[in-house]
Amino acid sequence: MKEKKSELLLRVYILFFTVLAVAIVLFLKTAQIAIVEGDRWSAKGDSLYLKYVSIEADRGNILSEDSRLMATSIPFFEIRMDLNCDGLTDELFNQHIDSLSYYLSRLVYQDQSKEQVKQRLKAERKRGSRYMLVKRKVNYEELEKIKKFPLFRLGRNTGGLIVVRKSQRQMPFKSLANRTIGKVGEGAKPVGLEGYFDSTLSGEAGKKLMQRVAYNTYIPVNNLTEIEPKSGADIQTTINLDMQDIAHNSLKDALKHHNAQFGTAIIMEVETGAIKAIANLGKSKYGYVEDTNHAIGEAFEPGSTFKLPSIMALMDDGLAGPNTKVNLENGQTRFYDRYMRDSHFHGLDEVNMEKAFEISSNVGIAKLVNQLYRRQNNSRGYLRKLRQFHLDRKTGIEVMGEADAFVKNPDRKEDNWSGITLPWMSIGYEVEVTAIQMLNFYNAVANDGKMMKPYLVSKVFHEGELVKEFKPRVLNNQIAKESTIEHAQTLLENVVVRGTAKRLKSNQYDFAGKTGTAWFDYDIEAQTKKYRASFIGYFPADKPKYSIMVLISDPKQNGFYGGAVAGPVFRSIADQLHAYDTDFAKSFTKAESNWANSEKVFNSGYKSDFKKLNDTLGFEMNFPPTGNWVNIESEAHSLIAERIAFNKSKLPDVVGMGLRDAIYILENVGAHVELSGSGKVKEQTIRKKEGLQTIVELKLE
Repeated sequence: MKEKKSELLLRVYILFFTVLAVAIVLFLKTAQIAIVEGDRWSAKGDSLYLKYVSIEADRGNILSEDSRLMATSIPFFEIRMDLNCDGLTDELFNQHIDSLSYYLSRLVYQDQSKEQVKQRLKAERKRGSRYMLVKRKVNYEELEKIKKFPLFRLGRNTGGLIVVRKSQRQMPFKSLANRTIGKVGEGAKPVGLEGYFDSTLSGEAGKKLMQRVAYNTYIPVNNLTEIEPKSGADIQTTINLDMQDIAHNSLKDALKHHNAQFGTAIIMEVETGAIKAIANLGKSKYGYVEDTNHAIGEAFEPGSTFKLPSIMALMDDGLAGPNTKVNLENGQTRFYDRYMRDSHFHGLDEVNMEKAFEISSNVGIAKLVNQLYRRQNNSRGYLRKLRQFHLDRKTGIEVMGEADAFVKNPDRKEDNWSGITLPWMSIGYEVEVTAIQMLNFYNAVANDGKMMKPYLVSKVFHEGELVKEFKPRVLNNQIAKESTIEHAQTLLENVVVRGTAKRLKSNQYDFAGKTGTAWFDYDIEAQTKKYRASFIGYFPADKPKYSIMVLISDPKQNGFYGGAVAGPVFRSIADQLHAYDTDFAKSFTKAESNWANSEKVFNSGYKSDFKKLNDTLGFEMNFPPTGNWVNIESEAHSLIAERIAFNKSKLPDVVGMGLRDAIYILENVGAHVELSGSGKVKEQTIRKKEGLQTIVELKLE
């Protein structure tokens, strides 16, 4: 009995001390949690209900060169309501629900009656709604009205009004330069200027404390933002919107006319490398739209425009000159097992390199490059020249997504260099470059050999203050010898004077350039192929100001070659730039041509009209102080305005005047006018008299 009692006491003691030990451990752990780790666990508990949310900053603007908005962020607001906020008592809710329902039915829920809105508000309050959507995409004017609604005017904590500020990116000029501007967005690849300058434009996000009121639903704790966002900076581009409009519409008209797949047109300022316009248009079910940046984001086989770097390589290495002879073999030759043909039958045999370039002979250029570089076993010498011309690399223009160039290398096994690679590369095949890259090369030729970096952004501003300025940057002071550049300029001018672009020649100004046509997606067995037409040039030829690249892919009608498809777009753009840019008008007074004797210009007329012309175009003309009518004469490349004094006893001489002025003068002396033709008066004769009235016949041209 005694042993059993002792065993029972032992068990009781063991149980007691075990419970005591557990109690001590629990006590110590509780003390540790409450005292030592109290702040950490309290914060963790709060994090289940409270969190900081990023507040997006106002994104900076993208501006044209004259500070017009090309892309901007328009603020809008999302209106929500906390129907169970702390200050919204039943008494207050019932007091204002009728009037609030009335205003909401009139200005927000216009398809619902006041009673329907009232019942909805009651149901949402009963359900415990704390983030009821009132209206999306509210503008500032609407917001100010909603803030004055009954109950809402009491604010966030009493009236339950929650205003969520958002913004939407808009482009005031719609599709104009759309792909150059680009975009950024969640889940989307950043492209264009928006992507490249994203960190500059986006600014610094702020923070706002939010409270969880339901699963994945958070509402602002108060109307205050703990950390205010800092707005993004504005960037000013080099884009001239008038030039952009010219390039866009000229390209669009051509794409429609030729039913082409897509096209691009670029205008660059020769001296600086500033891009004045980039148009990219592709066919879609909505017509031709800016969907892909073909100018910068895609590399193509350039075709015949690549013949310029090929002949410049020959000249710069001293292997050939403009008068070097080459046999065109009537426009067909063979390299190993593959035939090469010229695009048109010309029946020519031996010509010089200048002639081969003017008519864009594939056979001539390919034979020269292949024979002269192979003769020295120096294919790598040709590739070295392409690297010297920067045709193997990106330009570095400030746009996301610039494509890589591809120039084959015999030392890379994966490039599949073969015996026909060099001749085909010399005429723009088995090599890929971007449109901006080819234009930059031609621009360097126009710029006497100095290659500039193409650039699109000139300045960065923040709240009106200049932050950074981008100035023209030289990539290569001299891409080739001066003699090589001079020969290249002459050859490009001759292409327009008597070569493949002679039909594009202008009587108003001289320009230089090269036509290009490349085949792609060709099937030898099916004898089918597509065309990619291009033209690259610059003007005026003597003192180039702008260089222009036009590329049109897969034209299906009204021509296929560069001279017939892309060349007219170049002319259209150049003609409009020539009329648009007043610098050309000012230089016109110093031209060798006799302005005053031009058949297309009125050289006599009303003095006030010529004064307006003088003020607009910047002619340096001095006008006589008296008299209303003047005659314009040229002397030593200047213009002189001389007074015309009409003798009342003689019939006025109106030769050289426009029709309006001529009729005014003749009818004021009682003559009857009959006319033929259009333009200015070329001949004036008295045909007959009837009674006392003189009849004057005017011939216009």
